[in-house]
Amino acid sequence: MKAIKMNNADNYESINITLSRENTPIAYQNKLDELMDCKAFDTQAEAEAWLNETPIELELYYENGYGLFGVEAEAVENTEIKSPYSGAPILDEDEIDQFNDDDQPQYSNDYIKSALNDDLLKSILEISNNNQEIPEYKIEEIRNIIFRSITGKNIQE
Repeated sequence: MKAIKMNNADNYESINITLSRENTPIAYQNKLDELMDCKAFDTQAEAEAWLNETPIELELYYENGYGLFGVEAEAVENTEIKSPYSGAPILDEDEIDQFNDDDQPQYSNDYIKSALNDDLLKSILEISNNNQEIPEYKIEEIRNIIFRSITGKNIQE
């Protein structure tokens, strides 16, 4: 898993949304409950008035291979944020370099190839194929698929 780079104050994209009981009833109620729980307003009427008139800014992020998502801009600097898709953390530039260098196991292509040995692949394929004999070309095909999913390259490269 690779960390996602946090936007910086000078370079980010966002959208503003205004929640409403009619168009976004679930999000509206959840935000209203949050405002009341944290005592942001003295009365529910005040909280509703604010919520009806105040757009919420969402910073946009994109996780390659998964998709687009938004995070409330106020939360970005104050909270540990993770991708809703993969759980990858959103980190600032200094943290992301360290995370991607230190926290990810580094395996050589030769090590990965050796881990994908014939006996392992045959066992996996035979289990999924009701213990029927698996042709050699299928084993090579599966080995390449797994290798490519790990490294992003074909074994031959």
